[in-house]
Amino acid sequence: MTDGQDERIGVIITDDANRVIEVDDDYVEIVGHSRRDLVGRYALSFTHADDLVRNRPLLDGLSRSGRGFAITKRYVRGDGSLVWVHNHVSRLRRPSGDHHVAVTCRPIDRPVDAGLKRNHDLARQICATLGTMKRELTADIISSPAAEALLWLYRAELEGRSMRVDEIAHTVDVAPSVMVRWARLLGERGLVEAEGDDRLGLGTTVRISGRGERSLDRLFSTLGS
Repeated sequence: MTDGQDERIGVIITDDANRVIEVDDDYVEIVGHSRRDLVGRYALSFTHADDLVRNRPLLDGLSRSGRGFAITKRYVRGDGSLVWVHNHVSRLRRPSGDHHVAVTCRPIDRPVDAGLKRNHDLARQICATLGTMKRELTADIISSPAAEALLWLYRAELEGRSMRVDEIAHTVDVAPSVMVRWARLLGERGLVEAEGDDRLGLGTTVRISGRGERSLDRLFSTLGS
């Protein structure tokens, strides 16, 4: 992931059978297929065959549990070329009561496995170190709930999962009501995204935003360099 990467974010909506029902202009451009070719097709029709083995179980899990996920994968464009994307996938409840699936799609540079692994290892080490420091020096001295929440969400993103606000509160060891306030602030700053349209609360599933992810990518790229 680089500072010069594509800033477009496409959106696709599917029905409960995972058939495409809506796409925006950015998504059409990213995947290189016409809107007419996309609508009505199975959502994974354009996913590279080698990435289906990871994508299908995650999509099936969303159908069963409603829990969203993130995935980095390849699309096969209309001209046969490949484009790497990072997708956030979540369940969307329409006013009619129907449950659809919403996907935000961000094109990225081809991932460098070593770089992603390094960032993940660093995130895990920092999370563990902060936990040890809080136990040794007490949390009132070593504590920044917003920064820790963002760090844990970055780690979760690299692991292809999202977290609920109450789960983050437990992980960071702060009062749930306090974490709700911090999560709302992070959302206002554009650093995290919440699933659903309801006001962010303890049961809301959140994930780091593209902006937040790129910021931490840049931060980790400077560590040890």
